[in-house]
Amino acid sequence: MIDGVFISCDDLSKQWRERKIGFSFAGNEETGELYPVRSAWYKGLKLIIRESKGKTYCEIKGSLHKFWNDGEHNSDTYTYQNYLDTLPKLQNELGVNPSFARLHNLEYGINVNTPIQAEKVLKGLIAYKNKGFEGVTIDNKFYYASISNRQYKIKAYDKGKQQHKKDNGKTLNRKLLRLEFHYNKMEQINKMGVYTLQDLANKEVFAKFGERLLSVWGDSVFIDRSNNSMRLKEMTEAKRTRFYSLLDSKRWNEFTNVQRSRKLKVWRELMVSYSNSLVQTSIYKNIESELGIVIGEKCIQNDHFLKMVKVKKVGSNKNEKCIQNDTLCKGSFPNISPTSKTEKPKQKKCIQNDHQKDSKKCACCGADISHKYINAKYCSRACNNKYNRNKRKRINETLKKKEMPILNKILKEINKNGFKLLITYTSKRKRYKIQLQQKEVFASSKWISKIKEVQVWTNKKGNKRIVLTGTRAKKIIRVINKMNQKK
Repeated sequence: MIDGVFISCDDLSKQWRERKIGFSFAGNEETGELYPVRSAWYKGLKLIIRESKGKTYCEIKGSLHKFWNDGEHNSDTYTYQNYLDTLPKLQNELGVNPSFARLHNLEYGINVNTPIQAEKVLKGLIAYKNKGFEGVTIDNKFYYASISNRQYKIKAYDKGKQQHKKDNGKTLNRKLLRLEFHYNKMEQINKMGVYTLQDLANKEVFAKFGERLLSVWGDSVFIDRSNNSMRLKEMTEAKRTRFYSLLDSKRWNEFTNVQRSRKLKVWRELMVSYSNSLVQTSIYKNIESELGIVIGEKCIQNDHFLKMVKVKKVGSNKNEKCIQNDTLCKGSFPNISPTSKTEKPKQKKCIQNDHQKDSKKCACCGADISHKYINAKYCSRACNNKYNRNKRKRINETLKKKEMPILNKILKEINKNGFKLLITYTSKRKRYKIQLQQKEVFASSKWISKIKEVQVWTNKKGNKRIVLTGTRAKKIIRVINKMNQKK
């Protein structure tokens, strides 16, 4: 599990020289100046000696897994017990005290067998949390998929292909996948109480690393791009549209946390209901099994949604060609319209109202929004603003037609000076109410501009309160204020 490390340790330069490890110098070819840095390779580890201000510093970079195998490879299983045995080997051969070997970078991962070629598995990785997987292709060959973060990097690659190169083409295991974490910063690792190599010699730490690897694979959005991997004909048109939209890894980068949670729920429902592939489930179980070997005990069983996916046998069509997929993000499924065999039995037709007919279209411009959230009404924020702006205008026009005759009637009787007023105004984004007699109104123009509503009534029996809003409310207070100031 533990693989790459970058550690700093005590001054071991004398001990390393005694082992006659050939160190090389770095320098400037033009001036002949030698830099105060020497380095050498020893069984998969890069040994570095730095000199600065009269002091000597020693660093080690490389794979502890490969060091355990005497620098030959790191493609087999590296267990917790192997790591414990690596520490005394490291101390005996290089003089490194695990308790004083400070960690600056850490890499851990697991090699797992896959039911299909590892390259095809990598092409099916879409997203994890709010990040889309980025695929790296060199010379039209897919190398790896990764997600970068400020703290760490998640990487998945074809381990069989990598080992095939190192073995000069002797062996090739096309169904071996490597899933690993590379921590650039040690903040999260330090929170676990891990600072040195000795701190890693804790089975609970290995168990936490294993849980994280299992979580990454299980919670990743993954699609098997093989033919007939999804029962598309059984989906409704809206579900297929939603399914295609979620195949784009770039979209997952744009989702908010709430949107991402909803989209993930929709994705899992589609997988449970229509998936015809057990590739992700099979790899999940293989990781569980491999972690049991690495840690030395079985992983805690959980009710992951992948275990709810059930395969429905589908007859293969020999004449149907499988669509090839060369990119990580692009969907690979053809547009299939529902057939009479797969559609639900016809039911009695019911008269649809205008809202039901337009439920999948933008309420403002009429654009198709069937790919958006089920309760979405608009295609964009601009349409949202435009629609609600027009709605407010219509409401204001209706109120104006209703309130203007009432206002004119009140203004004719305003000289009687017998009205009571309940004024609603805003201040610092809060609403306040104040009740005044008509003769008590003395206000500045600034305060009048903050008025939202005025209720007007008299002491006569059966007299109802009259409500004025907006400019009508401001106008009546402005008229009363002007009349009172003249007096």
